[in-house]
Amino acid sequence: MGMKKGKHPGQAAEPGPGQADCPHQGLNTLAFLLPPAGAGLYLACRRTAPRRAASLGRWTWAGVGLYAVCYLLLALGAWFLY
Repeated sequence: MGMKKGKHPGQAAEPGPGQADCPHQGLNTLAFLLPPAGAGLYLACRRTAPRRAASLGRWTWAGVGLYAVCYLLLALGAWFLY
């Protein structure tokens, strides 16, 4: 009547066969270019692949920062031009 690893609350489940817990370049690129998709991927991976989720989180925040800087530059440019 033993508990399987990963079924107890607060305990991370182990990745399945063929599913390594390492950063994925394609998913990180998607998270950078589309931060809402990156947030969803982070939430989907945070318990089963914590290292991959951490990487997705970093790239999602980098994408949010890029969009914020671009927005501010465009807003300042429009304010000075008009």
